[in-house]
Amino acid sequence: MADGEAGGQAAGELADADSGFCAAYGISPDGAVLVRPDGFVAWRAADATGATAEAMTGVLSRVLCRRDA
Repeated sequence: MADGEAGGQAAGELADADSGFCAAYGISPDGAVLVRPDGFVAWRAADATGATAEAMTGVLSRVLCRRDA
């Protein structure tokens, strides 16, 4: 479904109607994945327990080589 089409999605939101994304990456709907532009999975949290804001901030700091973040 394209952005802005009927179906309950707000403009700019993506839908995963068949849960293929979660299954492909081994995460629950409240998990998170950081994928590099070359397709390499740099980090994954299977569920909300590991996908906290603090965890994601730390991962992005490491991946981007930022010491002060």
